[in-house]
Amino acid sequence: MKGNRNILILGFLTALFILAALISESIYFSDFEYRFRTRKFNRVLNEKEKIMEECLKSMKPVLAMEDHHGSINENDLFSKAELNRITILEYIDNKLVYWSDNEFDVPTFINDSIFSGNLVFFQNGWFLPKTIKAGNERIVGLLRIRTEYSFENDIIKSGFEKDFKIPGSVGFSTDKSGSDFQVYNLNNDFLFSLAFPEIKVKTSFIFIPLLLWILSFIAVIIFILELAKLFVAKGKSMLAVVIALFSFFLIYVAFLITGKPHVLFQTELFSPYLFSYNYILPTLGHLLLLSILAAAFSNVFYNHFPLKALKSHNRGNDFLVIIALLIPGALLIILYNLIFNQLVSTSNINFETYRVVEISIFSVAGFTSAILLVLVPVLYLMKIFQAARNIRSGTILFSIIGSLFVIPAAYHNTPGTLIPLSLFYFIVTVSVWRFVQIKIGLFNMAVAFSFIYGIYSLYFITILSEEKTTDNLKIKAVSLSAENDPDAEHLLLDMWPVISKDTILKSMMQSDYFEDDVDKIERYLQENYFEGYWNNFNFNIIICRNDESLNVGPGNEIFENCHSFFDERIKMETNLPVHVADDPLTAVARGAGKIIENLNEYSKVLIRNRRY
Repeated sequence: MKGNRNILILGFLTALFILAALISESIYFSDFEYRFRTRKFNRVLNEKEKIMEECLKSMKPVLAMEDHHGSINENDLFSKAELNRITILEYIDNKLVYWSDNEFDVPTFINDSIFSGNLVFFQNGWFLPKTIKAGNERIVGLLRIRTEYSFENDIIKSGFEKDFKIPGSVGFSTDKSGSDFQVYNLNNDFLFSLAFPEIKVKTSFIFIPLLLWILSFIAVIIFILELAKLFVAKGKSMLAVVIALFSFFLIYVAFLITGKPHVLFQTELFSPYLFSYNYILPTLGHLLLLSILAAAFSNVFYNHFPLKALKSHNRGNDFLVIIALLIPGALLIILYNLIFNQLVSTSNINFETYRVVEISIFSVAGFTSAILLVLVPVLYLMKIFQAARNIRSGTILFSIIGSLFVIPAAYHNTPGTLIPLSLFYFIVTVSVWRFVQIKIGLFNMAVAFSFIYGIYSLYFITILSEEKTTDNLKIKAVSLSAENDPDAEHLLLDMWPVISKDTILKSMMQSDYFEDDVDKIERYLQENYFEGYWNNFNFNIIICRNDESLNVGPGNEIFENCHSFFDERIKMETNLPVHVADDPLTAVARGAGKIIENLNEYSKVLIRNRRY
């Protein structure tokens, strides 16, 4: 009676966890987070706006001082402003005389219209402006809201300031109808709308439904284990094992087919780019889930499967019975080795523990899955040898050796795996047999198995990781041999729209005859366009004259006319009637987008070879 009541309470708590997880997941995928972040954005913005107003008001008495530059009060105000990403500009007679931030260019001379808007843009960011006047002096405060870089990398990122806690994927629109998530200033004037992505991206809010689903999963497993104990207490051990097997099977199949809970698949743990074996194990998350369920069922099997003690008959019958029971154990070891090898050799996870920097949460998940899975054959063998205590030692030893031949049947073509795996199986099986016979104790058994498994995993991790590293180097070598640099392609694609609008360069290119202009143009291009990342290349900038030949291609093939070469390529790639001789800069810019897509062939005009 007490057992039934405990099961009901546990079932109620499990249902409660699942309901809470469903509700939290529904809230997570709704626009609740967007509205929450918008309200918080407005609150933080208004607080910073008040700070900016206080800084500007405090500047009035400072400006009244005869010699206020460098004073303690002024420095304190500037420090407070800098802490809140506020830039203070001081103008005298509309001319800039002091600025607190040199990270971006500001107007040297101003008029009444420059800072009149609710939101202004200067060089690399959007700012909220505030202005005060004192005589012929004007103090301008610029509160940085969002940074916009024309070029991004791992260090430089565009997006809202971190104080607003807005994900980098969120954009904005100055159109009030752009979205329902609108931002206003202290005067309740509309500034912009936050443009959240249509497809939900992972944010910190995901941890709430994730935690509830993990608790629900643990509660379900405990409920099934307690239900199995209840049936065992009623003398229905076989039914308890079948119910546990069926329940765990249904959980995994439902998870595999439905792809739910959807929130779990938002995490990288369930990304096929990290690890993917087949349809049964499409991700590392599936492997971790399967290993937990398999280990839980193995525990039920070991504790409750009604396998009676085997009675000794003649040696032939005993040998056949034991070897028949050991063959599934050998097959489980082979299956485990297959999964473990694939996990190490085909995943993007580091299992080499001496590379501490590269160890991640995914490495921990991989090791956890591997350790839980190896419990399946170990617990199975322990169950078999518990039932075979009355069988002669010689018979069991010969049965172990006989079952060992299953492994050569599977790996006869790969001696590098056959020998160590056969040793692992033989040592594990003999160890389990002896430990069960002498009742060594759970702790001592765990220590011994940790040592045995450590040697096995260390060997295969070392061998397979080296093979994976070699394969990766081969792939890199093939990529390098293709003379293709994706980063350079993207830089050129981004560069052409800027070059096409460069009036200074265009005026240089309109000369009828080039003398010293060649060096001038080359310096201009190097200083303004081909710097930074381009220092990795050896390149030549060539002025393409109508009467000059052009050397291009791996064999330095000579084309008679430079203009004709580019003219033909632009026509071929854009199907436009282009005449380079009329306006070379405009023509090249028009066709550049398509030409750069075939960068392997044409980029050698500018980039001769990459330095390594």
